[in-house]
Parts: sequence; structure tokens; C-alpha cells
Amino acid sequence: MVAFKLKTWLENGMEYDLEGYMERGINVLFGASGAGKTLLIRHLIGLSPGIHLQDGDPIKTPMYRTRNVAYLPQGGGIFPKLSIEKNIFLGSKPSKEQRSKADSLMKTFGLKFYPEDPCDSLSGGEKLRLGLIRTLIENSEFMFLDEPFSGLDPYHGFICREAIEELPDQDKRYILFSTHELEDAKMKGANLLMIDEGKVRKMESSSQIRDHFFNPGAK
Repeated sequence: MVAFKLKTWLENGMEYDLEGYMERGINVLFGASGAGKTLLIRHLIGLSPGIHLQDGDPIKTPMYRTRNVAYLPQGGGIFPKLSIEKNIFLGSKPSKEQRSKADSLMKTFGLKFYPEDPCDSLSGGEKLRLGLIRTLIENSEFMFLDEPFSGLDPYHGFICREAIEELPDQDKRYILFSTHELEDAKMKGANLLMIDEGKVRKMESSSQIRDHFFNPGAK
């Protein structure tokens, strides 16, 4: 388990007092648009200033410098002028295992392109799926996915969720992905976290999350 604690204020005066923990395996961070999901992810990785707890100890060194971290920003983080292959491997020489994983995921995600094809003609959903492939082929201890299914059609959303659910060695990884879709909170075996009004709460089910927003008496 990795605990985190972050207290910060934004320019709009909103106070965020975010405290919680990630378990090994899949962690779903649910919240409405503007709730602070991206803020928390960027602070945890170290892309934004802030102190967080790691294995119970407060640290100031960014996680991306001390741990093996994979990060998928909203929209896929694709470089439109680079080729498909360069976007997946970021210019580095892939191992046989990485190339095999990438080829398999390209087929699974329905991306039928040549490696040298440029990315500037891809649709938004195709860019997101390509960015997800780049993230999933990494054998990272920490995997942060910022709304990885947002903008995908129902079919490809289902396929991508299934790919994450079936990732090997989940008991050795910390996988945190943010979402504002209740369907994502139904992923099997996931640790459910909800961010609302500047605080993180542990939730037991997608039904509890739904009641929180639509049944005032459940808060």
C-alpha cells in the first residue's frame, strides 16, 4: 500500500486536502469534471509541486525520478508529427517483448496502421488508444492513467477496460486511473476512490458513488 497526503490551494481559492492510499492492483479515482483528479495525479508523479507520502514516509523527490512510472495524460499525449512507431516507443529501441506487446495491442484495439505512418491524421479516439498502448507495454511499478477511456466509443472503451483488467502481475503494480464514468468504477477487484469537494474518500461500490451524487441523504 502507498499512502498519499496533499494539501494545496488553487488560484480560485479552492482548498484541496487530499489524503488516501493506493493498493497494489487497480485503483479507480472517480470524480466529476474539475474535481481535482488530474491535479492529484500530477502531484503524485511529481509533475506539479507538492509533498506526498510514499509507503508512509514524506518525501519531496518526484516519483518519476525515484520509481519506474508510466503516465498517460488526457488525450493520449500523442506527438502528431511523429510516426506511429516513434510515438509508441518514443524513439528508443524496443525489446522483442515490447514490440510483441505493441503489435498484439494494436490488433486488439483495432488500430490498422503501418509503423511509419504519421499520427497527425488519427482521430481523437485512435490517438487515445495509441497512447494507452505506449503506457501498457511498459513494465512499470506505477501506472497513472488520466481518463484513459474518455472519448472512446462504447466498444473500444470495453476493449481497453478489459486490457487493463487483464494486465499481468497486477499484485506487483500500482495502477491508478481517473474517470468520471460510473461504468469504470465497476472494474473487478478495483480499489475505489472518489474525489469530491477537495477531499478523497474510500468507496465500496459504484452504487455508493452513484448515491453520493444523486441521493443527498447518502453523503
